[in-house]
Order: sequence, then structure tokens, then C-alpha cells
Amino acid sequence: MKGAGKAASERDGQGMSESHFRAFGATLGLVDEALCEFERWALGRAARGVIFEEINDLSLGKRKKLLDGINAVRGSIKELQDRLGLEKEQLVVSHAIWVKCSGFWEMLVELESSHLKRYGPVPPKLAQELDAQVTRINRQFQGLSTLVRARDSTGKPKDPGK
Repeated sequence: MKGAGKAASERDGQGMSESHFRAFGATLGLVDEALCEFERWALGRAARGVIFEEINDLSLGKRKKLLDGINAVRGSIKELQDRLGLEKEQLVVSHAIWVKCSGFWEMLVELESSHLKRYGPVPPKLAQELDAQVTRINRQFQGLSTLVRARDSTGKPKDPGK
């Protein structure tokens, strides 16, 4: 089992159930994932999109202290990982992109004028324009999903750069 670590028979002496180990693995995995995001910010990175932007207001001093704190937390997590025999969780980026694209499909559909009527009427001409834009964005997003899920004739993921 991914993230579970040692076999149940090896853990019996620790007095914890597999559910306990899964709880530790899942929670500490999420904490470690958050630390990765904090680390990116501590290194001065900030995401910038068209309608979304991170403002990294951390001073150099705070960034250094944040990195030190992140390393301290990781040290504590490592101790628990070693003590409990927890395996490293791995996030396959292509799968994560596909999952997020799939989740956004429904949210994007909810922006179509037929769904927006619950907030009041949408002027017909505007509804037509918005629906066309939302449909285009949704198709483009589905294209991203298809790109990362592309497989070759053997079933292996295709490298989209080739």
C-alpha cells in the first residue's frame, strides 16, 4: 500500500493499526506538500497568471527564517517517517493535471448562461458571447487534460515535447 510503509506484521509490536499508519501518512504527506509550496515562496517564487497573481511580500530575512522553519518541520517529519516506516508519497504530475482539469470542467460548465440564470437573467447577446468564451476555455482545458494523458501504442505516456 502506497504510503503505508512496513507490513502490518512488522508493525504489530508498535500497537497501531493500519488505519493509524494511513492517517499519519496522509496527514504528514499533506503537511510536506504544503512545505514545498512554502519553500517555493521562501525562494522568492510567485505565480502570475492572467487573472491570478501571488504577491510575495516576504522580506529576505523572513524568507531565510521560513526556510529554517521548513527544514525543522521536515526534520520532525523525517523522524516520524523513520519511526513508523512510512513510505514517500509520489505525485505523478500528469495525473495531477488530469485530475484538476477534470474537476474544473464542471465549474466551467456552471459559468454558462443557462446555469447563471439562478442569479438573475443574463442579457441574451451577452449570454451568447459568454457561452462561446466559456465553451472555448473548457475545450482548451480539456486539451490540456488530453495532452497529459496521451499514450503511445504500448500504453506508455507519450512525451508531449516529441
